Amino acid sequence: MKFSKALFILCLVLSVVVFQAPAWAFVPHVGDRAQDLSSRDILTGSVVHLEDSLGSWTYLEFWSVNCGPCVRGLAGFVTASRQYTGRGGLRVLFATEDTARDARKLRRTLIRNGVYFPVLYFGDKGPEVCRSWNVGGGPAAYLIDPQGDIVAKTVGASNCLTLLRAYAWTIEQVPAPPRAGLRCSLGAESTDGFDLRLELSSPQHAPLRLELDYVLLKLHFGPDGQLVSVDHIDPVKDGPEQVLRCEFREWGESVQNIHIDLKGCEGAQFKVRMLMPGSDDQEQGAGFWSEQRGCFLIDQGDRTFCEYF
Repeated sequence: MKFSKALFILCLVLSVVVFQAPAWAFVPHVGDRAQDLSSRDILTGSVVHLEDSLGSWTYLEFWSVNCGPCVRGLAGFVTASRQYTGRGGLRVLFATEDTARDARKLRRTLIRNGVYFPVLYFGDKGPEVCRSWNVGGGPAAYLIDPQGDIVAKTVGASNCLTLLRAYAWTIEQVPAPPRAGLRCSLGAESTDGFDLRLELSSPQHAPLRLELDYVLLKLHFGPDGQLVSVDHIDPVKDGPEQVLRCEFREWGESVQNIHIDLKGCEGAQFKVRMLMPGSDDQEQGAGFWSEQRGCFLIDQGDRTFCEYF
C-alpha cells in the first residue's frame, strides 16, 4: 500500500527530527577485545601503541580536523578530560583519519586547543584505519578497560563527553552503581490506543525511576492518499507525560504496561528514560539516563507499525 510506505518513510524521518536520537556505531561490539593501534603521535613524533594501555583505563576517540562537531567540541573535551587523566589513571588517545593533505592544519588545530595527549596519525592510511573500527561518522569514542576489552562506545561530540564522565566512578575507583536494564516492546492494542510494555531488570534490586515522554501524531493526507503533513500534539508541554518508580523485592525483574491514549490521532512518537541507580550525584545532580525511543502508527487497514531506535 502507498499509505503503508508513507508511514514507513515517516517513521524514518521522525526518528531523526522529533527527538534527535544519537547515531551509534555497531562494530566492534561492546565486550570485544580492542584491536591494537600503533602509529606516530603527530604532536611529538613518538610511536604510540594502544596495547601500552593494558593495565589502565583508556579512552580512544576517532577524530578529524575536517569534522565540524569534532573541532567545536575539542576545547571543552580537553578541559574536562584533565580532571580524569593522571589522578584516576585514565589514558586518553585520539586517532585521526586525516591524511597528509591536512597534516599541517591538523597539528595547528590540536596545538591551538591545548591538546596534551597523543594523537595517532596514519597518513594516507587514516581512512582505512577508521573503517577497520567501523567509524562512519565522528567523533566516535570507545572506553577500554584495563584488560583491553571494550566496555562502551558512542558517536557525537556531546555523547563522547558524556561517555567520559559516565565512567568517572570506575576511573576514580568509586564503587560502580547497581546495574539495570530497560527494554520496550508493543503490548496490547485497543481502539483508543496501545500499551507500551517495559521489561525492567535490576539485579541488585535497586529501585528504578522512569519517565515516559511522547507526542501524538495527527496525519493529513491529500485526495490521492499521499501524506501531506503531520501535526505533533504534546499532551504535557513542560515535562514527561508519566513518571514511574519501580520497586524490586524477591525478583530482580519486572514488567510494566503503560497505556498511551491516541485521542483520535494515528500514532505516537515516544521516549522512555530510566535513571541509572546510584548516579544521582553525577552530571551536577542530573544523573545518567538510559533511554529507548520508538514510533507507533496505525494505517487505514488498522494494522500497526512500530519501530524502535
